[in-house]
Amino acid sequence: QVDCLCWCVGAQLAYAWRSKVIENAFDVRDRLGLRNTGYQEDQDVMYSLHRQGIDYLPLLIRRAHARGLMFVPSFRMNDTHHKSTPNDALAPEFWKTHQHYRLWDSTDGKSYYNAALDYSYPEVRNRYRDGVVEVASEYDVDGIELDFTRSPYFFQPSEAWEKRGILTAFVRE
Repeated sequence: QVDCLCWCVGAQLAYAWRSKVIENAFDVRDRLGLRNTGYQEDQDVMYSLHRQGIDYLPLLIRRAHARGLMFVPSFRMNDTHHKSTPNDALAPEFWKTHQHYRLWDSTDGKSYYNAALDYSYPEVRNRYRDGVVEVASEYDVDGIELDFTRSPYFFQPSEAWEKRGILTAFVRE
């Protein structure tokens, strides 16, 4: 029996809600004039509702609750997918304009993880926290998942052990 829907709602961008604190991926996509490939845009329910000015997330939450499921929004705490397509809608402007916050010392995965941001910087932590707080305070959610395993680096590798308290304080906050 499934009793919980854990839905990825964002990372450095809002994927599934109309955020006032971070960019929305659909708005970025429209601003850049990007179009989906591989399927019809009118079949993308979230995008279609977003274009109509309808907030998708409450609809999904109500549907989950009506089916007896808890709803837990999930946040990718340092997603690096956008590195392969840095001009795509999933590459946040914050990431593009703050390259000095990146984990340049990380060389794992053929440098895939050096697209992650360094949590040593309060600006990085605040960006993630603001999105999480907004969803937790604006929507009827049953919990929050902070997905720290998607991209496992949060500090320069040589500094990670000495800075672990920063991440502990961030989660506690």
